[in-house]
Amino acid sequence: MSTWKQFTKEVRAILDSETKDKIYDEKIKKLKKIINNIKTSPEHLGQLEKILESKNKSSKILDHGCGNCFTVLFLILKGYKNVWGATVNFSNDIKTIKYVRNINKIISIILGSSKNKRVIIYDGLNLPFSKDYFDIIFTKQVLEHIPPDSKSKFLEEEKRVLN
Repeated sequence: MSTWKQFTKEVRAILDSETKDKIYDEKIKKLKKIINNIKTSPEHLGQLEKILESKNKSSKILDHGCGNCFTVLFLILKGYKNVWGATVNFSNDIKTIKYVRNINKIISIILGSSKNKRVIIYDGLNLPFSKDYFDIIFTKQVLEHIPPDSKSKFLEEEKRVLN
């Protein structure tokens, strides 16, 4: 099994379990160990990690359309402390809301702070971040899901929040 698949399997196991924070800590330590064993970027990240290597670990990064949030967790576990994810939930699906809540719980344990949620659900039109907030924005496998008449708005929003 690839290290990335092992990582995603462990994340799913954490998300599927109802555990106390102490057990979360142990499981997160296991995730960190897996991440430390990943020598090359997972293929789906393409050149992203090479771009990030040229940046400061405190750079503000947005995964716009973060889906399962695995990349957000991966980057945070790699030491990037200002990583955010934005996803949509047009149908107000309770599973998605619970999933995002659980991801935010894991992230708050990793970062040692529950001050702000790092993965947000938004309306798909207006990113809830101020102008010039992010240093890096990336989008993977999202544009094909956006209706043609909404793509320019999607990109305009990225431009607005990109420094």
